[in-house]
Order: sequence, then structure tokens, then C-alpha cells
Amino acid sequence: CYFSNSEGSDVSKQASWSVRVSFLFCKAAEMTEISEKLAHMKHMPALITATLATASPTQSFIITDIVNMSFESHEARGFLLRYLLSQLVATKNVYVKLKVLQLLTALVERGHIEFKISLSKQTEGIAEASKLVTKEASIASDCSKIRDLAIRLLELLFDDSNDNSRRQPAIAQFQRQGDASSFGGGGSSSSYG
Repeated sequence: CYFSNSEGSDVSKQASWSVRVSFLFCKAAEMTEISEKLAHMKHMPALITATLATASPTQSFIITDIVNMSFESHEARGFLLRYLLSQLVATKNVYVKLKVLQLLTALVERGHIEFKISLSKQTEGIAEASKLVTKEASIASDCSKIRDLAIRLLELLFDDSNDNSRRQPAIAQFQRQGDASSFGGGGSSSSYG
């Protein structure tokens, strides 16, 4: 910037300083957003593995890792919520829907209480899954599992007896239960009609 020695130069310098500070704040905000996105990238392999469009069940240690992610930070919980809800709504694959509902249920039961509170305010996708029907006989049993799991999740979300604001990461608890996922049987088709 060019500054003159006239009386207006102080105003010009202040305006220039204000623009520079605003620019730096914008750049700092952008860098914070980028660093948060990068921090969440470490979770993507587990989330992708847990929601694969296959009939094979999600392994319990992956479910435990995802539940423990909910204890990392407020931002991590928001990221988990956005990712899982987008997967639930965007996919037509019954296996992905089952796995996402299973993860959401595990997070509500054993995850940070803030996750449950946030999810209880965004139940449209779960309610939609609770009404899922198909005409394809090959995936009818999977659709029934989706409906049952979605109804169970909605009940858990609004059941105050499950509230425990002092929840701790479930590292050992869930691993001792073994591989609790039993979703995968049924039809040979992976999308509903």
C-alpha cells in the first residue's frame, strides 16, 4: 500500500492495518478448518471399513474404535454424526444401512452422551429407515432387519434410563462381547427396490 504524509495517512494506515488483520483472521480460520478436516481423516479408514457394502459383519474391534472416537472431541462427534447420517440417507445398499444403524446404536449405547443428544435432534433418516419396504423377496429379510434396528435405535434415543453423562470409552467392554454383528444373511442382492 502507498501511504502519503498528509493528514489522511493515519486513517489510511488504520484501514490498511484493519484489512491485514481481517485477512490474517480469515487465513487462520481457513487453516483451522483444514487442520480439523485432516484430523478427521485418520478416522476414515475405520469408518469406510465399518460401512462396506458387503454381507460380512463389521468386526467388534472396529465398532469399539468408532465408539471411542466419540470421546475424542466435540468436533469428532459432529464428524461421526454427519458421516454416518449421510451414509444412512444417501445409500440404497441394505448392508450399508444395516451397518450404519448398528454403529449408531453402539454409539448411543456406549458412546459419549453428547452424541446421543445430537442424534436425537436429527432422526429423519432413522425414521425413514424404520419404514423401509421392498418388493424384492431376496432382500426382504434385510429390510426387516433395517426396520427393526431403526425402531430399536429410535427407542434408545428417547429412553432416558440409558442416559449416563459419565460414560467412558468402551475399549474392553465391547471387545469382551465378541463380534455382536449378525447382519449379512439373507438375499444375494445388495440394494432394495
